[in-house]
Amino acid sequence: MNTSIGGMFALQREGLPENGNGLLVLKQPSLLMVNARSALWLLARQLKPRKVWLPSFLCPSMISAIEKAEIAFYPISKTLEVSSTSWLDDLDQSDLVVFIDYFGFPVNPLIMNMAKRKGATVVRDASQSLLSLSTNEADFTVYSPRKFFGVPDGGILVSEKHALDIVDQLNPPPQHWWKTAVHAGELRRRFDLEGEENLWFSVFQDAESKSPIGPYRMSRLSENLLREHVDYDVSGQQRKDNYRYLASHLGNEAIYPILPDMVVPLGFPVCIPDRDQVRNHLIENKVFPPIHWELGSTVPKTFSQSHQLSKSIMTLPCDQRYNVKHMQRVIYHFQNGRSI
Repeated sequence: MNTSIGGMFALQREGLPENGNGLLVLKQPSLLMVNARSALWLLARQLKPRKVWLPSFLCPSMISAIEKAEIAFYPISKTLEVSSTSWLDDLDQSDLVVFIDYFGFPVNPLIMNMAKRKGATVVRDASQSLLSLSTNEADFTVYSPRKFFGVPDGGILVSEKHALDIVDQLNPPPQHWWKTAVHAGELRRRFDLEGEENLWFSVFQDAESKSPIGPYRMSRLSENLLREHVDYDVSGQQRKDNYRYLASHLGNEAIYPILPDMVVPLGFPVCIPDRDQVRNHLIENKVFPPIHWELGSTVPKTFSQSHQLSKSIMTLPCDQRYNVKHMQRVIYHFQNGRSI
């Protein structure tokens, strides 16, 4: 069977370790929410910032999490770095600044400290760096385990410096949506086991389009899986091994050709001018590279480097579901797609 590579994680129910080795962020003062967007929503609602500063390269859904606050953008380069610090002069003490750890690579702590010295509240969006190790200078950190493991929901808000004592005010996930999310994971699991086409992708898209934003907590199923039934060390090492194998063959196209030991990658981001042609060829051969992200009209066109990146970036899958043989398939079809 020619396994599909990429796409959502199957809901894992069997073959779980009897005891996982524990997720580090769950051992810190944390608030378990239904998703990362709801964590951002909660911060904006609680802190009531005058202005929320966001990077010019981001998932457009982040905008929907910000309520009743002016939004401003700061520039991100084609290499996913903060390309200017002049915007820091406009920061106010009542502002909130969000930094993103792109693809598992932690944001430069110096830029976070510069924002903090201005008196702003700093939020680190670590949705893509759940397993990476780094010094954390942020006031709040947001994680998204759904990007790494087969759980139907989950966002984690962490702060060692600020009280997170509103857990009793959180509601269960909306039941109709949650059942749809679980169903999508079960269908994907069946697809992985049996290899026959089913409706997992359309059900997944339906769940994503209706994903809730608000005062909702993580489901007990997701919490139990994350606390007890995931081997984070093995998962992280497999991601690193797969990434480094891809880098040894596709390093010239990689945004990050070198993987530091402390980084556990979300995926393998490449930047190529013929992105759409290559991506279509990969999809035809059952390799599904997502685009992080298509900006559209979300970000002003004046942030030209971010828009250029949006048109040329895609993420090759390299997560723990796969091994070297899968990576060889990815490389083969990537290179064939470039030669068309």
